[in-house]
Amino acid sequence: MLTRIDFLNHTLAPYHLARIESQTDLLLTKGQLVFSTHDGISINEAMRINSGGLIGIGNNAPKNLLTIGPNPLAAFNSSELLQLAKTGDAYLTIRDGVATWLMGTTGGLPFVGTQSAHDITFRTNNSEKARLTVAGNWGIGTPTPGAKLEVAGQVKITGGVPGDGKVLTSDAAGLATWEKSCIITSLTPPSCQSLAAVTAVPTQLASLGTFTKVNAATNIEITFQTFINVFDLVGTATGVKYELRVDGVVATNNAGRAVYFKDNGGISTISANDGVTMYATFPSLATGLHTITLWVSTNSGTAVSAFYDMGCWSTSNVTIKEN
Repeated sequence: MLTRIDFLNHTLAPYHLARIESQTDLLLTKGQLVFSTHDGISINEAMRINSGGLIGIGNNAPKNLLTIGPNPLAAFNSSELLQLAKTGDAYLTIRDGVATWLMGTTGGLPFVGTQSAHDITFRTNNSEKARLTVAGNWGIGTPTPGAKLEVAGQVKITGGVPGDGKVLTSDAAGLATWEKSCIITSLTPPSCQSLAAVTAVPTQLASLGTFTKVNAATNIEITFQTFINVFDLVGTATGVKYELRVDGVVATNNAGRAVYFKDNGGISTISANDGVTMYATFPSLATGLHTITLWVSTNSGTAVSAFYDMGCWSTSNVTIKEN
């Protein structure tokens, strides 16, 4: 059953200018409204409201509450209210007379952006939270980013394996990973240090300096380079042990030791001293200030004196690495 209203021009052809008609199914239980216009040659459907209340513009089989375009597809789900349907490139623009906002697909690739030379802003609660500038810079928390990404606020990166004291480190290709931080400090210890009457009981020879541990979950590695010498091994003594300590505590696995097995009989030239490198690891130190010391003892018996940098050459060095 058809019921229609025709809009006619009785003066000039074409006589039919537009039409509104109702259409029903064969059982006369469902109805549609069809809106048609004349293009100068024939009258053609322009819009339809089907029996389910769906509106189609440019098509006669709407799939959503509003379907615009000649090639509609089935709705993604019942929550899809609007469909812009066209085979090939398709665009939606919003203009205010100055800027033009554009979204659509071209070459099968969806996009969103501006057609004019204006920034894009992203808002929540009607307040700008991020911006993409004409220059291609992203600003989060700032409307004037000066780099490809500028964040006004704290950044949190949870990917990879973050941890206390770790830093984000880049490889040659720019790929970043979480790595343990490495803080290197160098100290120049005092020169011309000695201890008289060395026994089998460990005794502090000198304080080599202090350092500050920054992070909790890191190790401390200490390297000490110097020259050592011993005067007059006595009794059963066959050598003097030099040992690095931090806050008086021995290093892990008793590392950081060097043993001097000669008796130079009072010779103090640098050639008569042994150059040594002592290395020790301290994995469980708390954050804060710590003191590095050098201790000596004999394996048995005694020694008259033990030295480091005996000739005051100031060539000793301490390196502290936190990682």
